[in-house]
Amino acid sequence: MADAKCYTKSDELVLLTRFWGQMEEKMVQIIFSDIDGTLINRDYQVTAATRNSIVKAVQQGMVFVPVSARMPDAIQPIIQSIGISSPIISYNGALIQDQEGEVLASLPMQTQLALDICQFVEGHYPEIDWNIYSYQNWYAMDDSMSGLRGRKQLWG
Repeated sequence: MADAKCYTKSDELVLLTRFWGQMEEKMVQIIFSDIDGTLINRDYQVTAATRNSIVKAVQQGMVFVPVSARMPDAIQPIIQSIGISSPIISYNGALIQDQEGEVLASLPMQTQLALDICQFVEGHYPEIDWNIYSYQNWYAMDDSMSGLRGRKQLWG
């Protein structure tokens, strides 16, 4: 497991490369992909053409890595639908896991700071909805948030 520190995007690549034991002078080809509106369509599905392209790339030795604001449990069913194993970058880069789910890097926010931000938003900007991921849990102001119901249908 990596030390808890601030990682840059280039550090993420180093962590992923180190994990695969490819520290020698070798070019690693990695495909990083957002999920919503990129990997999945508006019906929350990976199209056959996208799935086939990803599988072909992985078979050719490339590494596919989904990157999302979503929590890991909301990313795994999508990866499973493609039929590959893959590391993931979730919570907008705050959590990096290998394809077995082992944590490579984690940058959590302090609970009190998150609560203070939510209270500030509610008090000063009541028209703004907030939601919080806490590893396996998703907290939101209410179920009426735009897109919330559709995403819940995708992963429970």
